[in-house]
Amino acid sequence: APKRGGAIWGYRITADGTEFKTNKTTGEEGGAILARADVTLTGVTATGNTAAKSGGFLYEMDNTAAVTIGGASSFSTNEAGLHGGAVYAGNVQITGTADASVTFTGNTAAGGNGGALYLAEGAGNTISKARFVGNTAGATGSGSEPSGGAIYLTGTASQLNLTDSHFEGNTAGTQFTSDSSGVRGFGGALRNNGGTVTIDNCEFTLNKASRGCAVQSAQGTMTVTNSKFSKNTGLRGGGIIMKGGTLYVSNSEFSENEVQFGGGVLGDAAVLVKIDNNCKFTDNTATSFGGAVYNHKSKIEISDSVFTGNKSAQGGAINFYEDYATITNCTISGNTATGRGGAIFVRNSSSVDVINCVITGNEATGTASVENRGRGAAIFSSGNTSVYQSLIAGNKAAVAGGGIYHEGSYSLAVNWSTLYGNTADSAADGTDLYVSSTNSPEVKASIVGSAHNTRSYYYYGTLFTDCVIQNVTGGHSDTHCASFSDPSEVFVNAAGGNYHPVSGSPAIDWVPAGTAVDPPAKDLDGVDRTQGGPYDAGAYEFVPSPAELPYSDTADAAFASLGDDDLAVDFDTF
Repeated sequence: APKRGGAIWGYRITADGTEFKTNKTTGEEGGAILARADVTLTGVTATGNTAAKSGGFLYEMDNTAAVTIGGASSFSTNEAGLHGGAVYAGNVQITGTADASVTFTGNTAAGGNGGALYLAEGAGNTISKARFVGNTAGATGSGSEPSGGAIYLTGTASQLNLTDSHFEGNTAGTQFTSDSSGVRGFGGALRNNGGTVTIDNCEFTLNKASRGCAVQSAQGTMTVTNSKFSKNTGLRGGGIIMKGGTLYVSNSEFSENEVQFGGGVLGDAAVLVKIDNNCKFTDNTATSFGGAVYNHKSKIEISDSVFTGNKSAQGGAINFYEDYATITNCTISGNTATGRGGAIFVRNSSSVDVINCVITGNEATGTASVENRGRGAAIFSSGNTSVYQSLIAGNKAAVAGGGIYHEGSYSLAVNWSTLYGNTADSAADGTDLYVSSTNSPEVKASIVGSAHNTRSYYYYGTLFTDCVIQNVTGGHSDTHCASFSDPSEVFVNAAGGNYHPVSGSPAIDWVPAGTAVDPPAKDLDGVDRTQGGPYDAGAYEFVPSPAELPYSDTADAAFASLGDDDLAVDFDTF
């Protein structure tokens, strides 16, 4: 067998309908083809080719030369000793069709990166309508942190535009259940090392890696739209990890991924992680932190998204650790923490703003004797937390703080919000708000059912201003607060989950103009807050029913007697 280019060694190469089978090199690159200029492949079949180093089927020496692959081309069981199980190049253009996608199946980069494709620093790469199934990086365990089970992209100048493609059962490394066992791998399907990646309308399922079970990006920029991540497994980041750099995720779904940290998305020291526009996180699991999202020392913005059925030990849906975060216009319901923060866990020096959110039906289970579990079913806060115009209701904690549990020396502010109907099995008080803090929390223009502050002295007590409250115990101070004894006095139907003000509610027009913090223009439903008087306390503004017009038998009879001619309108007179 030749040392390089097992079948072809040349410059411009074109192959149409050609089969390349079991070619190999003895010591270098390009199991079947080694090229030094543009390559065009249409409807080719490449099976079982082997390169001792890189490019199990094809190795392109010029990273700027175009490798164009189309038709129903297929690449299977090719193997490279190092990188690029099937192809190693820097300017790859792959275009399949709806009826005949380009397929990469069972290719292996045994000791390195890119089980199917290694995209070296060069020009822009485009992949459309391709399928990557069962490809592997680092199968022998000999590679140092093998990456990109299907695709590996490297170089700050490199670009990848990935659309309408499917990634299934790809693997990076051999470490999937413990940091102490196996070879750590990055990006079960895709690893981006510093480049710019755009992913649209792609599906990632059943991929495996230690870090970034489907996708891992180190530095660079990644934009993900209209895509699905499901049933990916490993240790960190079931769907995506962004390590440094910037990540944008829009209108995408993350479901049934299983890891230790960050079931759907994990941000680690990222410049920005932004999740918006109808993203859905459903039934993801992280055994340690962040069932759906875990963010570590990064800036993160989450908006207009839904989190349901996610589970973790700490932060059933979301876990923030030393972050700057905003959560806006989100629904977070039915998530579970087996420790603290059924929906949200705010840790250490994080600063988190929760704005216009609905947080309902979440649980924090466990017992107080084990790592202080069972606290903060909606929000567990040991950082700086602000809740603004949100509904926190129907959450359940095994110990304390069915709504919010706040501790430590950090700040808590709750404004224009409704906290009601939350439960805590082992706490007589504080089922909606439980505070154990050396920094006086402030609650303004809100409705709170049951609150308790463990600090019995005023200095660290909770400060309530312009609120409507039911049962507040422990250290606290009330300024211009109304009280109630039964939810029917305040809400339309609290038992049925309707927390809008009922006619005659003490919350109506309770907050004087100019006295509360940052009055919003619209309520949680988008209703104008100025309904002819002062503002209403809580997340919702009362909207009076339109006044009915007086009924007249005489006018009704006169209208009924009119004929069609009497109702005609001459538009020429306007």
